Amino acid sequence: MAFALVVGGMFYYLQRASTIGAGHLCTASSIYLLLVLAFFSLYTTIAAIYPDAFQKTASGATDHPVDLLYFSLITLTTVGYGDIVPFRGEVRMIAGLEAATGVLYVAITVALLVSLYKPKEP
Repeated sequence: MAFALVVGGMFYYLQRASTIGAGHLCTASSIYLLLVLAFFSLYTTIAAIYPDAFQKTASGATDHPVDLLYFSLITLTTVGYGDIVPFRGEVRMIAGLEAATGVLYVAITVALLVSLYKPKEP
């Protein structure tokens, strides 16, 4: 929940900008990585309650939290290699939401940054 609040505050900061600087680009990148961590924390909580919620296609259950961090990153970027699969319906819906969030975040942020970009005058 804390990650989501920080993401919201940082995105609000981006929206309120009148021009774009290096700090805004770092903020946009940080938001993307915080989204990965927000979904990772949700997946970790679910995996603690339902140990069979995620499965590795090659070796069975995910046994390390880094597997869920990896799953969150490839889901947000919509790469989705398929080597870790959500088995529960709830987790599938959350993974779909994460993929949609990743696509929408990139589209909205690029549009926002481009609209605020003002070239330096010679």
